Amino acid sequence: MLLASEGIDSPERVTGLRDAALLAEDQGDRVETRRYLAEALRLFDALGLLHRKCQVLSDLGNVAHDTGDFDTAERLQIEANQLAIERGFARMSSSLRPIWEWALTIVANSMRRSIV
Repeated sequence: MLLASEGIDSPERVTGLRDAALLAEDQGDRVETRRYLAEALRLFDALGLLHRKCQVLSDLGNVAHDTGDFDTAERLQIEANQLAIERGFARMSSSLRPIWEWALTIVANSMRRSIV
């Protein structure tokens, strides 16, 4: 199992963790998705693979958004965008969900909750 491979922190293994998280998400298993992504985030950070860290932060933000945790979703997406911009990952920052889109989604969801 990917999570049980303690001490083997290769970029390939960590990429496998992210891939496993995306598969778990496709299968509707958000608990495993978060678990794999959290481990991938920790290891990408430890390995200094900051462009991959940006991707995982965005992935975690998407999971938070999908589960209705809009504050966490916003925080993670902003962190991903800021890191991408600070590090000059121009291509990546353009592929991450724009902050204004998150803001509009959060406002719309807040309005929807107040109507119901």
